[in-house]
Amino acid sequence: MERHEISRRAVMVQGGAALAGLALLRFPVPAEAFPQRAGEVVLPWLDQPAPAPVPSPVGSQLRWEK
Repeated sequence: MERHEISRRAVMVQGGAALAGLALLRFPVPAEAFPQRAGEVVLPWLDQPAPAPVPSPVGSQLRWEK
C-alpha cells in the first residue's frame, strides 16, 4: 500500500477552493440591496436611533436610506 503525504498548505488550499465552490453553488446570485426595477422602493429602518445630543462628538452620520 502506497502512502501519500499531503502538506498542510495543500490541504488548506484545496479545502478553501472546495468551500468556495460550494458557496458558489449555494449562493449563485449576489444580494440586491438597492431597487433595480421600476416601482421598487427601499424600506426604511423601523428602529432609527434618537438624534445625537448637541454638540455631537461623532459629526455627521450617514443616512442609509438615501
